[in-house]
Amino acid sequence: MQPYQQLKRQIMLLATLAALLALVVSVVVGRSVTRPVARLADAARRIEAGDYAENLAVAGDDELSDLANAFNRMQGGIAEREQRIRHQAQHDTLTGLPNRVHALSLLEAALEHARSSDTRCAVLLLDLDRFKEINDTLGHAFGDSVLEEVGRRLRNAIDSDDRLARLGGDEFLVLIGDTDQASAQERAWSIIRALEAPLDLSERQAQVSIGASIGLTLYPLHATSADALLRRADIAMYEAKQAQRRVAVYQTGHDETHLRRIGLISDLRRARERDELRVFYQPKVDLRSGRVAHAEALLRWQHPALGTISPDEFIPLAEHCGLIHEITAFVLAAGLQQASAWREDGLEIGLAVNLSPMDLLDARLPDRVAGLLQAHRFPAQELILEITESTVMRDVQSALITMRALRALGVRLSIDDFGTGHSSLAQLRSLPVDEIKIDKSFVMRLDTNPEDTVIVRSAIEIGHNMGLVVIAEGVEQSGSLEILQRLHCDMVQGYFFSKPVPAEDFRRWHDDFQANASTRSEQIA
Repeated sequence: MQPYQQLKRQIMLLATLAALLALVVSVVVGRSVTRPVARLADAARRIEAGDYAENLAVAGDDELSDLANAFNRMQGGIAEREQRIRHQAQHDTLTGLPNRVHALSLLEAALEHARSSDTRCAVLLLDLDRFKEINDTLGHAFGDSVLEEVGRRLRNAIDSDDRLARLGGDEFLVLIGDTDQASAQERAWSIIRALEAPLDLSERQAQVSIGASIGLTLYPLHATSADALLRRADIAMYEAKQAQRRVAVYQTGHDETHLRRIGLISDLRRARERDELRVFYQPKVDLRSGRVAHAEALLRWQHPALGTISPDEFIPLAEHCGLIHEITAFVLAAGLQQASAWREDGLEIGLAVNLSPMDLLDARLPDRVAGLLQAHRFPAQELILEITESTVMRDVQSALITMRALRALGVRLSIDDFGTGHSSLAQLRSLPVDEIKIDKSFVMRLDTNPEDTVIVRSAIEIGHNMGLVVIAEGVEQSGSLEILQRLHCDMVQGYFFSKPVPAEDFRRWHDDFQANASTRSEQIA
């Protein structure tokens, strides 16, 4: 029995030792597994918090090491994708420049730096000229190529410390730190010069000329917040564009004008639907016959709250917001419909309609005009389209293409405001026009200003020598009319005869005018 007890004790001892050994082994093995797993869990929490800086330490070549390597690769992939998403969210995909969202944060940072360092910073808001026409006529893909090239030129035109962004469309922003007004203006002009040369889009085998207008504001001179600086830079940019000054610095007190402009643009979009736009007519009188030759269609806007809005105010707004083509089409359609109705009623006179600079650069205009002429059965040779001299000189080659297409329809073309532009006689000779209209600024004081008489005489002689009909607008006094008759001007237009009036009033005026033809011919002759 004693040997049995001894064997039992030995077995129990061995079992205990085995259990202890198993416990030790399990602890060691457990720790070798749980520690890496714990590290993986910690790494997962870091990634969840957006921390991708630290990789897991890898030792050995077992399954846990393989898992750690895979985890590190996953962490790197997530970090790369998140960086790409962040970059896409903050940058314009076309030009690679910071977008509007990122630009605002850059501007806020620039203002904070300027405040803390007691320095100035400048905001330059740039808007491309003619971009909408390029986009509409040559296509969006071509427009994208233009924007890419503009982005490259702007990068090369600014200093390394400047920040450049594309706000959207054809608007770009340049931030200049630690500067003054003179330096910021010089930077703006260097940007203008960088865009003056035609854009060579070799991949599209084309060149295109495109300028820009820049509005400039300074912190803290013009505003102390990002929103106000941008808003006032936009005001200055619009003034630069309208005055064709290329660069303009914000002038204190122009905010009310800006707010009125914004309100008018909004109202103008609905003016046609509300029947607020009307076409008025003003006669052009033939000095040789004493009869009315044409009626010029002139748009008027009767605002329900603000009263009559001058075309000098709302036409530039229509050009700025892209409504001008729609408005021109409205005037053409209304004018041709009315002139056709007059012809059916026995009043056979021609119709004159003004074109805006943007209309002349619209390659689709000739087709629109042809369609309207056909729809209203109006003879093409009785339609006169008036184009300002400065409009043609802005882009002669593009203007010539549209003008020749219009002439091919049989439509007559007139140079409006003649004498106020910068055309040479050689350029005028190359234009496919039928008549010139001497600007009213030279005609209104013709009977009291001898210098104006010299200018008008020269304009009439130039026009006649080139085989053109010459019209003088702005005739308000009988003395001016007598001088124009002596100078052999062909036609006249102005308040001396009639102001622009609605169609029904024009017809009554015309009938009275013709009824007194004998008296009138004595007055004119």
